[in-house]
Amino acid sequence: MDKNSASKKEQQTRDITYNLHKVVFLMDKLADKVLAEKLAVSFSQFKVLMAIDHKTVCQKEIADYWDTTEAAVSRQIEILVNEKLISRKEDSENRRKNILMITKRGGEILEKGYKVLDDANAVLYDSLNLDERKILVEGLRKVLNKICKDKTKDPFISCT
Repeated sequence: MDKNSASKKEQQTRDITYNLHKVVFLMDKLADKVLAEKLAVSFSQFKVLMAIDHKTVCQKEIADYWDTTEAAVSRQIEILVNEKLISRKEDSENRRKNILMITKRGGEILEKGYKVLDDANAVLYDSLNLDERKILVEGLRKVLNKICKDKTKDPFISCT
C-alpha cells in the first residue's frame, strides 16, 4: 500500500470512528428526549426496564448488563420504584441483595417505549435505501463480531 492509500485508509478509520460515536451519542439523546416527552421516563430508566424485562434480577446484574456502575443503576432503580414501574424485595438468601421485578405498569411502559423508539429511529433510517441499510447492518455486525471475538483478550469489553 502506497503512502497516499495508507493516509486515505487512516482518514476513513477516523471518519468511521468519529461518526459512530457521534451517531450513538445523538441517538441516545434522541431516545432520552422522546421517552421523556411521550412516557415521562429517561433513556437510563428505560434501559433498566429493558434489563429486567419480566425477569427477576438484582442491581449488579443490571449494571453488568449495561456495563455501568451499580451506583448509576441505583439512582435509576430508586426512581423506577417510586414511580411503581419496578418492585423491589429482599433476597431471602442474601439480605444485602434486592430482587427487582417489573410491575404491570412497568411492562406497559417498556412495550410503549419500544414502539416510541422504533418510530423515532424509523425516521432516521428512512434516509437510507434498502441496499444502504443492508450494507450498514453487515458492516456493523462484522465490527461487533470482531470486538466480541477479541474480548477474551480484554476483560473490560462486555458483549452481553
